[in-house]
Amino acid sequence: MSNKTIIFSHGDKGGVGKSTALIWLIENAISRGLDFGIVETDPKIPDVGDRYKKTHDVIFAPLEEVGESDALEGISRMFEGFVALDKPVVFVNLPAAASMRLDPSANLISDALADAGYSLRVAFVADDRGHSRALLEKSLEKGIMSFADENVILLNSNFGGGKVDSWPIMKANTYGKEPSASVLPKISDLAWKIVNQYAAPLNDLMPELGFVHRQALKYWIKAADEPLNALLATRD
Repeated sequence: MSNKTIIFSHGDKGGVGKSTALIWLIENAISRGLDFGIVETDPKIPDVGDRYKKTHDVIFAPLEEVGESDALEGISRMFEGFVALDKPVVFVNLPAAASMRLDPSANLISDALADAGYSLRVAFVADDRGHSRALLEKSLEKGIMSFADENVILLNSNFGGGKVDSWPIMKANTYGKEPSASVLPKISDLAWKIVNQYAAPLNDLMPELGFVHRQALKYWIKAADEPLNALLATRD
């Protein structure tokens, strides 16, 4: 049984709020006192890595660098980040269009992680656009999600995500596991301003905030319990 968990924040095209969703999960993990690290693979907008680099273990391992022709170079760099962190839980911020790099080598990535004792989990951030649904179907069928031990679809209501019952695409992956779906609740205007104004861990900001702002953030972060529980669940 795997004793370490890798959680990919996936979603491909921009505009679905992938980074916001990952911050949501990470802040919940901080609230729980989980021991985790972060691998930032987005070379253009490393916003998650930048937010936590002063307070947590973060490794920057861009999945694609300028002039790089071999996708496996970026994948190897990312994997070296997992090993270097040596944490029980590692969150991975993937760049837009990550499927183009990861899906052709999904079986290789899965085997390498399994050999190293890691369990692969994917949080797929989606909205109601047909393109988002198509990407999800493809990834579940033969991409990185097809080899994951757990898949959680995060419907981001802040960026047009729908209701769970509007997503009938729940086909099982290679392991016979159907993904679960959760709604990332709409963040209040108060909390949204804090998320965007400060490039720092939200939990660290709590003592400096007024009561209303603090409670708004706590409510939003607490709502990540269900999807994070699913992503951390023990697989038989």
